[in-house]
Amino acid sequence: MSCAAALATLDLVEDRISRTPARDRVARVLTRAFHNGLLLVSYGISRVRFIPPLMVDRGHVDEAMVLLEAALTEALAPG
Repeated sequence: MSCAAALATLDLVEDRISRTPARDRVARVLTRAFHNGLLLVSYGISRVRFIPPLMVDRGHVDEAMVLLEAALTEALAPG
């Protein structure tokens, strides 16, 4: 994960060793996040971008992280 000001990106990779970009997983994560109420955008080959408002409180950030975790769990589950 990398951050610059209020912008952050999360790289999705096939595995930690090869760091092969996980292009197909990005679309699934974005779709699941949207259905859970979290709007994210893709960036580059396999990155998920977070662009929160400049004025955001801790509660909203915590809620977004819960929604992101759910989206990742649902999108990356086997099957």
